[in-house]
Amino acid sequence: MDRSFLQSVPAITALPPSPAYNGEHLNVPIVYKLVLTGGPCAGKTTAWKKLRTLFEDHGWKVYAVPEKATIFFQCGVKIGELPKDRFVQFQENMNDMHLQIEKTFFELAEGEPKNCLVLCDRGIMDLSAFMNDDWWREYLSSRGLDLMQLRDGRYDQVLHLVTAANGAEQQYDLMNNGTVRVQTAEQAFVLDQQLIEAWLGHPCYDIIDNSTSFDEKIRRTVEIVCTRLKKLTGKHILGNSHIKETVKRKFVINGLPNLKDSPRIEEVVLEHMFLSSASDKSLNRIERRSGREYGSCICTQTLTNRNADGVITKRRFRLTTDDYELLSQQRDKDHVVLYKLRRCFVWKCHQFYLDVFLEPMSYKCKNLFLLSTYTSKLGTELELPPFLDISQEVTEDKSYSLYELSFCP
Repeated sequence: MDRSFLQSVPAITALPPSPAYNGEHLNVPIVYKLVLTGGPCAGKTTAWKKLRTLFEDHGWKVYAVPEKATIFFQCGVKIGELPKDRFVQFQENMNDMHLQIEKTFFELAEGEPKNCLVLCDRGIMDLSAFMNDDWWREYLSSRGLDLMQLRDGRYDQVLHLVTAANGAEQQYDLMNNGTVRVQTAEQAFVLDQQLIEAWLGHPCYDIIDNSTSFDEKIRRTVEIVCTRLKKLTGKHILGNSHIKETVKRKFVINGLPNLKDSPRIEEVVLEHMFLSSASDKSLNRIERRSGREYGSCICTQTLTNRNADGVITKRRFRLTTDDYELLSQQRDKDHVVLYKLRRCFVWKCHQFYLDVFLEPMSYKCKNLFLLSTYTSKLGTELELPPFLDISQEVTEDKSYSLYELSFCP
């Protein structure tokens, strides 16, 4: 039976670790953990307030998690006055506080009887931008923390608003929520790039540039959140008129690409497996995500359904490793397991995914290299990486969906 149409909607993670199995949790309230990040003077505060008001007006419970550094700055802390040893202690204490405050809000959200948005003004990976690599890794090790779990598994969506110092320089000012901003425009530009790299590899990562007016930038920010959430609820919180929805565009690449001239790359290894399903209106898929440099993995289950009106929704659930192994025994024998190396990089304010299929693989995946990104830009509005030899766009071609590529009866 043809169910490849169900692959056209991006999945959204909405629950903490819990086995979904055959869908008994599909009717539980949504908990959506969203991070707003970006360099100084990017519009985060405005977007944060706009999103909070919008979702509260539509009946959602919203927990608005404040930026932790601002709390200290408003209470008299001046980073530049701290000697090195005290700065190290301060930064690590702030990291610990950040994680604990988020944990408290996350636990509150899980107990809500209705849909809940946890709106975070910055996430834990933002703090890594203020620490060098060795210090950051030492901190993670000392706390028993795992980078992949923090970056890829902690939040459902990360939205980076680009600093005004990159593309809207005339709008950059030195005031920040009533306090004086410490970064010059040049420093803000550098910090913005560091923050972009800190989140590189997150499975749902969007970057909002300064190509439009500020008001339009905030509108785009709100739209991209609402479009992602439409995949969960089946309807757009803003209505369906005049909305430029985010879609996954997909391209075939000629030959194994040489990425020596590309931007910084983050690599993850993905394993996709379809499970048996009794209905032609549903798909059941599990995925294991691991980092090449990290020992841990993130396991998820994605349940896709089409209702009587043809509306497609997706829910993604976290699984334990044991749950994953148990569910894998229900693999659909008509579909092979797909393994691929995903190389993530940012180009022109889009996170691109370059997928290289690994052995053992379906014959359909031999010498196949796929490039994809999530965007609201159509046609040539989307600037593609010039260092890749792109053969053709296959966004609408169902034969390049995971479902069809793995189908080998």
